[in-house]
Amino acid sequence: TLDTATEGKETVEQRIRQRIACSIHQPASKVVEMFPAPGKSKRRRWLVAACITAACAALWLLLPITIKRPAVLIARTGLGETKEVILPDSSLIWLNAMSSISYPANFLEDKREVTIQGEVFFDIKHQQGKSFVVHSGKINTTVLGTAFTVNSYQPDEQIVVTVMRGKVQVSDQTVTSGILTPGKQLSYTPGTGEMKESEKKIMAEPPWMQGKLEFDAM
Repeated sequence: TLDTATEGKETVEQRIRQRIACSIHQPASKVVEMFPAPGKSKRRRWLVAACITAACAALWLLLPITIKRPAVLIARTGLGETKEVILPDSSLIWLNAMSSISYPANFLEDKREVTIQGEVFFDIKHQQGKSFVVHSGKINTTVLGTAFTVNSYQPDEQIVVTVMRGKVQVSDQTVTSGILTPGKQLSYTPGTGEMKESEKKIMAEPPWMQGKLEFDAM
């Protein structure tokens, strides 16, 4: 009977030891799994650093592009007002009443471009190999060195180009005019794309630059 009791006691103690061992080792193994292995942690830090470096490099490359973008200047006139404007290439323009022109503070190396609305007189300085382009509504007027006017108050109304000196060429997205010489006037109808050339009595400068009104005979 004593041996049986001793054997039972040892069995109970053995079971208790097993339960204690399980209660100690099992949570410890779960805690360890919650943290990444040292190698994985280093790889993650390396990936984060690489992403930050790439983002900084992209910003550095884009920054010079933003800085080099030229500033745009705008000149306007009100009702009954005219204004003289000297462009960056020393070309001279005059704005008639209720007109505007936008142009870069510095022209590009191979092209000079401006955008107008209303009526503008241009006296363009010739620059070899560097064309001058006037954007007005749907048409572009290209010159190399000349004096001319562009009348373009409304995008859907007729646009008129009159040449005083030199030569110009007018074009839209599909049609290009012939070369316009002094005394030639071109009328462009935006709705149809029609270009009509006619003769025009010219003076050194438009009458409105001298504060005079001009009437066309009907």
